[in-house]
Amino acid sequence: MGNNWEEQLNLYGLMFKEAGFEVDKLQVVAILRDWSKFGGQRSQNYPDKQVQAIPIPLWNRDKALAYTKGRVALHKAAESLPDDDIPICTPEERWHKEDAWKVFKGKNKRATRVLKSEMEAENLKAAMEKKTGHDYRIEFFEGEDVRCLHYCPCAEFCNHYKSLVPF
Repeated sequence: MGNNWEEQLNLYGLMFKEAGFEVDKLQVVAILRDWSKFGGQRSQNYPDKQVQAIPIPLWNRDKALAYTKGRVALHKAAESLPDDDIPICTPEERWHKEDAWKVFKGKNKRATRVLKSEMEAENLKAAMEKKTGHDYRIEFFEGEDVRCLHYCPCAEFCNHYKSLVPF
């Protein structure tokens, strides 16, 4: 998400500069909706306040213009394509989550480890059972394109989205 902020704010910065305004820094003021005042007890990296000012790197004019021209060129190229030929968004743009195998101790609800392959999970399960004498289980979680499924405003027009959701 942070990378999208950098791109978006630098485009805004470019527009403001072109309109004659001075822009010397960029920041996102984020309201952390699921923040808890006790979160710091669980993690040293937990934010101390619910509202955070996040500094965003300010690009020079050439970089911002090049990025803008690149995005405009992508949209213009897609305009002339039939819907079925429009390339799908990148995994990063789709907020893609990979398949995961989670290893749990006994009936615990929180995974001991999250792994990228079934073999890794099987090996860890066997090692942990041997080491601790406790039972472990493995659960498979299918990856998904989070943005497509839950947040994309263009989903109803998108062939990739339609391939993800049975109608």
